[in-house]
Amino acid sequence: MAADDPERASRESEIAKTREQLEGIRTGGDFIERTARDGNVNLTGIAMIDQGIVKKWRENPRLMLYKLQANSYKLAGS
Repeated sequence: MAADDPERASRESEIAKTREQLEGIRTGGDFIERTARDGNVNLTGIAMIDQGIVKKWRENPRLMLYKLQANSYKLAGS
């Protein structure tokens, strides 16, 4: 796109927002993966989350990260 294209600013804003969301997903994924690797599955004190979601993440972190990335558009809000 040309520097003076009226849509350029809008597109750059969308790209920046998407990059920020992706970084958030990576940060969250890294945290959960580290926590699961360390064996700490009592993160929230809520059994359904700790023994369900976190346990599944611990058993197969790649699958859970894939699911998070595949469904992140639902969390994007726009």
